[in-house]
Amino acid sequence: MTLKDKRIAALGGTSGIGLAVAQAALEEGASVVVASRKQADVDSAQAKLALQSPSRIAAQVVDVTSEENLVSITLYNGMLYGALWEFQPLGTGTAILVATTATALILRLPAARFLECIIQTWRQTRATLLTVMSMVGLAYLMNYSGLNYTIGKGVASLGSLFVVLAPFLGWLAVALSGTDAAGNALFGNLQVIAARQLSLDPVLFAATNSSGGVLGKMISAQNIATGCSVTELCANEGAVFTRTVPHSIALTAMLGALVAAQQFLVPWIIPH
Repeated sequence: MTLKDKRIAALGGTSGIGLAVAQAALEEGASVVVASRKQADVDSAQAKLALQSPSRIAAQVVDVTSEENLVSITLYNGMLYGALWEFQPLGTGTAILVATTATALILRLPAARFLECIIQTWRQTRATLLTVMSMVGLAYLMNYSGLNYTIGKGVASLGSLFVVLAPFLGWLAVALSGTDAAGNALFGNLQVIAARQLSLDPVLFAATNSSGGVLGKMISAQNIATGCSVTELCANEGAVFTRTVPHSIALTAMLGALVAAQQFLVPWIIPH
């Protein structure tokens, strides 16, 4: 069994046998995460191991008696996956609400008519809102439970074939959810994990997921229905879908070829 390009968690790896295991793993070509409860011990071990391979060593202060922390050590490039919520009152949704309210006031729209527009908008978008919320909720569940890591390892078993199939993950997510944001939340982290398992560029494959999602947007049921609703093609969504699918698949396959070229032929073009 070879340890080259594997990820090793050295629990208590700041001294003694644990430190020796970490040094041996580095010599075999593995990436090592050293974990301990004391910052001073972690810093000391990281300094020693960095002399062997500074790019393949990470250190983390963590209570290794916690099962949750043990799982998180090997996930997400050796960092804890933060469960943080930030209140952002000036987010995109707030800007839309302010613009809508200001427009209604400027045009002197009666309150009853304004409320009617809100109700009509809710009726038109409620299914899409439920879909997006469900997708984002599923994405958080997959990330925090470690499911993305497990799926990522499975996808990584495809080897080099993963490079050309990666765009189709983003394509599928957006085709189902209708939004690129939900697609990125669902499969973005999975793409990064799989890329790291295969020693590919994680930045490239995070971008690939988003780019593939854009190409899946053209066959999303929600987007087709929205587009057809304001044209003479209303009630002919099936015909639009049938004509669009071949173009969507062909363009996504071309994106796969472009990703392969960037990864293997011109890797210097990828920003870092």
